[in-house]
Order: sequence, then C-alpha cells, then structure tokens
Amino acid sequence: MWVCSNDATHQFPERTEDGFCPHCSFRGTLIPEAIDKLDDQPQGTVPKGEQGEQRDVGLCILLMDASGSMSEKPFSNAESTKAELIARSAARGIFDLESMTMTQNAYLCIIMFDANVKQIAFDTVSNLLRKHHRDPIRFEQFLLSKLKEMGGMTDLNKALLAAEALANKFLNKSIPSFQDYTVMKHRIMKKDAKTISVPNVRVLLYTDGHHNATGEVVVNPFQGQSPDLLMGAYFGAASDKGNQQLTAILSECPVHEGVLQHFLFDDPTNVGSLRHLFRMASNTSGFCPKCMNISASV
Repeated sequence: MWVCSNDATHQFPERTEDGFCPHCSFRGTLIPEAIDKLDDQPQGTVPKGEQGEQRDVGLCILLMDASGSMSEKPFSNAESTKAELIARSAARGIFDLESMTMTQNAYLCIIMFDANVKQIAFDTVSNLLRKHHRDPIRFEQFLLSKLKEMGGMTDLNKALLAAEALANKFLNKSIPSFQDYTVMKHRIMKKDAKTISVPNVRVLLYTDGHHNATGEVVVNPFQGQSPDLLMGAYFGAASDKGNQQLTAILSECPVHEGVLQHFLFDDPTNVGSLRHLFRMASNTSGFCPKCMNISASV
C-alpha cells in the first residue's frame, strides 16, 4: 500500500508512475506503508527504538535535474555525460553511508525533474543498500535509467515546492502513518558564536541549467527558515545564467560567514567532489563547501 504524505485518505495499492498522489499533485509524495521494514521484520507502522523510546531520524531530499541538457558532456574532453557523472557520484556517495550506524534511521527521497517532477525513491538508506544488493553500480544504473526517461525543459520552482511540502510534513511529524519518531537534531555554533539546534533534514538541488519551463521568478521556499535547509549545486560555468539564478536564491551557511550553501562544478578537477557532496547531504552533516573542505563560492 502507498500512502500520500499530504492526505492519509489517499491510498493506492500500487505506486503511481511519477511517485506522487494524483489528487495532491507534487505536494503529495507517495510513501510505502511499510518503508521501515526489512523482509524479515513484521509489518506495521514505524517502530519505536529499544525499550519503547522513539527513534531519532533524518531526511535528505535530492532534487536531480533530468532536463535535456543532462545528456550533454560537461567538458569538451569528457568521456561521460552529465547524467552519467551525476548518477555515478550520487550512487557512490549514498553507498558510502553503508559504514554509518543506524542506516535504518536515515531516510532518502530522490526526486528528478524537468518541466515535471518524478519521485523515484523514498526509502531508508538501509533498504536502498539491500534492494540494490549493496552494489553501487546497480544503483548507478537505476538512477541513470530514470534520468534518461525525462529530458524536457527545467522547472526549478515545481521541484522546490515538492521538496518543501515533504520537508515540512516530516519536520512537523504530520506524514500520515509515519509519525512515531523524533527528528534528529544537533547543535552547531553559528558565525556569531551563538549555538542553534539544527534538524537533520537537508534538500540538495542539483541543476545544470536555468529555469525555463515557465516565466516565473525562481523562489526558494526555505528562505527565512533558520537554518535554510536548501543547498544548491551547479554543473557549468560560474557566469552561466543558471548558476547566477541559483546563487541568487541560496542562503549563507550558518557556520561559515559569507559562504553560500552553493557548490560549483565548473572544471574536471573538482568533479571528484560530487561524490562527497552527495554523501554529505545524505548524512546531513554540513551546509557549504567549507563544511566539506573544498573551495567555496562567496
């Protein structure tokens, strides 16, 4: 059974083609009713931890550009297309989390977008590892096949609104039949030396172009939150319209003064950092390039 994250009365025996509720559109992500269960565990709602305490859980939402330009090569001498590089980096970054304890408490939602949005996975890291036989190459091939199914224009706003709807439901513990948990938090010291409690929820938007599906201005729906959950990664030149559009909506890292939550991949020498970015985002451990110890956009 698949349950809409927006309305518990919207239930479906099978997953829809795009992974969203046909009644709620992209604001209703479909979540498997027994997402937290391995095959050898009893069915039911999200379990409590040992001795009845609630589990501390985290969520990463990956927004992956699947527009037509993803089939192009990122650099003149590149052997792989952008889609191939992203699929490979994401798969390996996520599978790097196998060594992380409590992978069953780390949730991952993968949404691909062009002019439309398609949710291709909502699962725990533990289940993703198991379902893809703990083989990152199999997961890479899965991601690449999904990227190739799309290829239209780019609608950043639709992808961001889909992520906002799910993230807010998760933070407010209002996802139907998925409420027996606490959102994991950790304390960080801000640039003003004050400490804040940060939820382990991140949204990573990857894109290689500019918003062109509609005439709307791109809006970051997370701006104003403390901290802003959105991180942005761009594949292309710093001077590209798409990169300028992306940096305009991103916030500063709450830890590193003057550093945007922005990652630029404009040269073959820094593509290797893609894997670390996907790993960091999925482990909700940082916000900006300095958090990942690479050069930063300011």
